[in-house]
Amino acid sequence: MAFLLRWVTKPREARSLQNVGNKNRSVHKLYKAPAVASLRISNKSLIFITPNGCCRQLEKLEKICTDAITAGVSAIQLRDLESSVTDFRRAARRLVDLVDNKCLLVINRDIKLALEIGASGVHFAEYQLNDTRAKEVALHSSQLVVGISVHSVSSALVAIEWFPSYIQVGSLFPTASHPGQEPLGLVRLREIRQVIPSNIQLVAVGGIRLENIHKLKNEGIDNVAVISAIADSSNRIEHCRSLKRQLE
Repeated sequence: MAFLLRWVTKPREARSLQNVGNKNRSVHKLYKAPAVASLRISNKSLIFITPNGCCRQLEKLEKICTDAITAGVSAIQLRDLESSVTDFRRAARRLVDLVDNKCLLVINRDIKLALEIGASGVHFAEYQLNDTRAKEVALHSSQLVVGISVHSVSSALVAIEWFPSYIQVGSLFPTASHPGQEPLGLVRLREIRQVIPSNIQLVAVGGIRLENIHKLKNEGIDNVAVISAIADSSNRIEHCRSLKRQLE
């Protein structure tokens, strides 16, 4: 797994984020990194996020994930907002064995489960940014990759105080995983990107496909996360490899 991860010691001195225009006001944030190291995802990462309901169909989930690993994804993020807690936990344990250090396995929202099964990391939803206990555990879990989803500049400013490995921004384009949600678009992506320090990776997510991934490359975005682009493909391995080539 060494080619996927590197240890990054956060600078201990205070760092000042640049002023960010936000309509009629400017946001200025001062923060100080903790004296710990954290795991960081490699640049040009392709992350596969599992679709809703997947934990109820373990054989199908294992097949999709096996194809994704074969194609060379950097990480699998186990996310399923529809299946039961029991099914989710069972799937998480199965995927730990399946992944077997071939790529990262990141558990959605449940840091206790991630630590319990020896997963590579945990991914927090935007609403969890108010969870002080989860933040405290995350700040002191130097053996974990920590990711956070954000949908706005204000949330990104809160997320960087967790000193995560990466911040996931979306949804950028229309996507079935967030029906009815207005896509962020590239303009708001640029605004969020301005406040994220260089020692935290930005991962773009939401409706990303071969047909539009070049728009992210034009913005200098090198890390993406996808669901249906892999899960719903009739030729997952080749499709996944094509996505990876677009990141290179």
